[in-house]
Parts: sequence; C-alpha cells; structure tokens
Amino acid sequence: MSKLFESGELRQTILLVLGLSVMMFSRILLDDLMYFIVSTITIILIIALVILQQYFFQIELSKFPCLKLLTYPERRYIQLFIKQMNSVKVDNNEYIEVILGKPVTHKEFGKIKKVFLEVHNSTFDDHIEFSSSYVTYQGYVIDHPAVDVGIGYEISGIIDHGQPYPVYLLLLGGKDFPKITKSRDIYELVALLNYVFKR
Repeated sequence: MSKLFESGELRQTILLVLGLSVMMFSRILLDDLMYFIVSTITIILIIALVILQQYFFQIELSKFPCLKLLTYPERRYIQLFIKQMNSVKVDNNEYIEVILGKPVTHKEFGKIKKVFLEVHNSTFDDHIEFSSSYVTYQGYVIDHPAVDVGIGYEISGIIDHGQPYPVYLLLLGGKDFPKITKSRDIYELVALLNYVFKR
C-alpha cells in the first residue's frame, strides 16, 4: 500500500476526490448553511494538507545538496540528493562514490542508493557549484538551497557488496557553462560531445 502513495500526484488526486465526496454528501444530507460551512472547512483542509506536505518535503530535502544530472545514452534526467561523497579506487581508477539521501530508479539496476562519478583530470568542485534553485519531488516543485546541473555519460557499472551501481563520466557541470561561452571552448565542447556520443 505504501508504494501506491509514493506519487505526489496520486496523493493530491485522492485528497481532491475525498474533499469533493464530502462536499457532495454534505449537500445531500445538510441544509444550505451547514453545506457552506462543511464545504469551506473541507477546502481549507485540502489546501492546508497540500501546503504542509510541500513544506515537509522542503525541510526533508534541504538536508541534501541536489545534482540534477542529464544522463546519456539514456537521455534521462535524474536528481541526485547527495547524502555523502567519498573518493574510492576501483581497479586502479579513481571514482567519487555518491551516497544518496533519496534513492533513484535506474533502468537496469532498479532502485539504487548510490552512484559513482568519474571526473577526468579535475575534481568534482571544479565542475559543480551549488546554489539555490528548485527541485521537483513527487509532483511538487520545491525551493532548494543547494542545486546544480550536470551532464553525465554512463560508461559502466560497479558491483559493490553484490549490488550493481552505475558509473557516470561527469562531462559538464554548472561551473563549466560560463566557461564554454568562449568560442574556443565551444569547439572543444562540441568535439568532446561528438566523441562521447559516437562511443
């Protein structure tokens, strides 16, 4: 039953249907003044519940910086709510292990609680700089204090404790976008993207 209520749109629809049902049955059973009172209270309660739920999500998610990652070759957008980051070495390769505060669903690996990032010849902080923006979570648009965007290419997977996790090559981050507006960097970006997408 809890899986049924994971979608924010479904919860909002159920609240609306319940509210309309109360209003409809109160219209049948009560006189005009009582109907008006019950309808007004029902509408106020629905609005209050939606606002409280959004406020709860805002408090819960503000604990985790969010990296909005556009992934290739899936061409899918995922939000990584970062709980913790560790530098790890696997088979002589350096990766950033990103432990997630909120799990994401991967096409092949199902629901995952961490991903690995690979950053060539630089650090994570050279590409990503968090600032306030918004995130979408369970049908709600929520203000968030630490958000950045990036483009990642899924290059492989890593098995950690018997569970597979994706590895994304971090191609671009929010700090890179002002840099690529220079004409020389634009050509380098186009060459890099052409190379990556022909793999």
